[in-house]
Amino acid sequence: MGFKEYRYSRVQLCPIDKNITDIPARIETAADYNEALKLYGEYETFREHLFTMYNLAYFRYTINTHDEFYAAEVEYYDMNLPKHDELANAVNAALAACPWRKEFEKEISPVFFKNAELKAKAFSPDIMEELAQESRLQTAYQKLMAGARIPFDGRELTFPQLTPYKESPEREIRKAAFFAEGGFLEQHAQELDGIYDELVKVRTRIAQKLGYDNFLPVGYARRTRNCYGPKEVAAFRRQVVKDIVPVNNELLRRQHERNGIKNPTAYDRTLICRHGNAAPKDTPEVIFEKGAHMYEAMGEKTGEFFRFMRDNQLFDVLSKDGKANGGYCEMLPDYKAPFVFANFNGTSGDIEVLTHECGHAFEGYLSARNYPHFAQRDITMDIAEIHSMSMEFFTYPYMKDFFTEDTDKFIYAHLSEALKFLPYGCMVDHFQEEVYLHPEMTPAQRREKWLELEKVYRPDIDWADIPHYGTGGWWQRQLHIYMDPFYYIDYCLAQSVALMFWDAAQKDRKGAWDKYMKLISYSGTLTFNDLLKAVGFRLPMEEGALSGLARSAMSFLDGIDTSKF
Repeated sequence: MGFKEYRYSRVQLCPIDKNITDIPARIETAADYNEALKLYGEYETFREHLFTMYNLAYFRYTINTHDEFYAAEVEYYDMNLPKHDELANAVNAALAACPWRKEFEKEISPVFFKNAELKAKAFSPDIMEELAQESRLQTAYQKLMAGARIPFDGRELTFPQLTPYKESPEREIRKAAFFAEGGFLEQHAQELDGIYDELVKVRTRIAQKLGYDNFLPVGYARRTRNCYGPKEVAAFRRQVVKDIVPVNNELLRRQHERNGIKNPTAYDRTLICRHGNAAPKDTPEVIFEKGAHMYEAMGEKTGEFFRFMRDNQLFDVLSKDGKANGGYCEMLPDYKAPFVFANFNGTSGDIEVLTHECGHAFEGYLSARNYPHFAQRDITMDIAEIHSMSMEFFTYPYMKDFFTEDTDKFIYAHLSEALKFLPYGCMVDHFQEEVYLHPEMTPAQRREKWLELEKVYRPDIDWADIPHYGTGGWWQRQLHIYMDPFYYIDYCLAQSVALMFWDAAQKDRKGAWDKYMKLISYSGTLTFNDLLKAVGFRLPMEEGALSGLARSAMSFLDGIDTSKF
C-alpha cells in the first residue's frame, strides 16, 4: 500500500478520548512497573496515530494548498494540538514522579526525561490561546509565500520556479529575477511585517505567561537544547566570524574574478561558474533511477531503504501550482514510513533532495525498525540535520552519474556553498536573538538590524537597488524565521559535523561511513554533545574546532581545476 492509499481520518482532540487523558493518573496509581509501561505504551500508540494523521493532512495540504479539505484539517490541528501538548506533559510528569523512573530511563533513555523537562518549561495550559494564534499566523505566512505568482519571462512563477533564472549565466537575467522576487516581497511588505510583528508579540506573551522576561529561553526549550545554551551558541557564531568569514571572502573574490565580474552585487553571488552552474542532465524519472542505483551501490541498508521509498510513492518533488515552497522529510509512524517533499526546478538542488532529504529519511526508516518507543526516535534537529547534511557529502563519488562532465563543478560549488552557508545561518540565528531580546523593535528597526549583521557575517554583499532586499528585507524570504524560531543554528552546528565527516572520508571513506552509521544507530537516545563524543568528534562550539576544517576544505578546493568553469 502506497502513499496515495494511506487512509486519513481526523483524530479527535476536542476532547481527547477519556481513556487516553486518564493515563497520567493511572500511571500514578499503577501497581507495578509492567502496568505503568503498558499504560505508557497505550499513550505512545495514540501519539503515533495522531502524528500519522496530522502529518498526512499536512503533506496533502502542502502538496496542494488549494485543497480546502486538508486546509481545514491542518487548521483544526493548529487550533487543537496544544491539547495534546498538555497531555504529553502530564504523561511525562507522571513518569518522572513514579517509583520506576530508573526502569523507564533504562527502557527508553535518560535523554527522554531531560527533553521532557525542557518541553514542560515551554508549555502551560495558560498559553493555549496564544499557541493557536501563533499557528494561525504561521499558516498565513506559508499560504502567502506558497501563493506567490511572480510575473517573469512571460509566465507567472512560484519562488522555486524562479530559482534557475537567479542562477543564469546571463547577468541581466539574474538581475531581473532578483528584482522580480524582491518586487513581490516589496508589494507584500506590509502584510509580511504585520504577520511577523504579531508573531513576535504573541511569542513574547507566551514567554511572559511562562514566567520569562523574553522568548529566548522558550525558544531554546522548544528546540530541546539539552546540552548547550545561548552562551555556547554565541561562542560558535564568533568562531564562524573568525575562521569561516575570511575563507568565504576569498572564495567569493575568486568566484567573481573567474566570472569576470568587476563590481559584484548580490545577484552575482548565485553564479558559481561563469558558463553556468552545474545542473542535472536528466528528467526526474531518470534522476530517480540513478538515485536507486546510487543507494544500491552504497550498501544493503541504503538500497533496501530507497526501494521502500519508491515502492510506496513516498516522494512528492515536482514543483506545481498551489504547492507550498521548500522541502522537508517527516515520518508517518503508523506505516514506519518517511515522506519526502520538495520542489524540483532543474538545478543541482534537485539532486540534493536525493541526498539531504534522503539522509533524514534513511535515519527515520532505520530508527522506526530499530527502536520501539516514539521517544527514542524523537531526535533533536541539531542531530537530525547531521544525518542529512553528511549524506550529501557521502554521495560525492556518485555525482558523476548525475552531472557527467560537470561533476567537479558541482562538487566545487557544493563544498564552497557549505562554507558560505555557515555565516548566513549564524546571521539568521543572531538576528532572531536580537529580535526576541528587543521585541519592541519596529519593522524598520528589524531591517536595520539585518543590514548591520550582514556587515559582520556577509561583508561582501551589495544589494545594489534590488527592491526590498536593499532595505534589509531579505530575511522575510527565510521561512524558518516565521515558522521555527531558532531552528537555523541547528543547521549550522550540523553542517560543521557534516564537514567533519567529509574530512574524515578524505582519509578513510569506509571508516567515516562506519562512524556515520554508528551515529545514526543512536537515533534520539543521546544528546548532541554526547553523540559527538560517542563517535570521536570535537564539539563545533569548542575553540579551534572550525579552523582545521576550513583549511582542509580550502586545500581540497584548490586542487580542483576551475579554469573551465
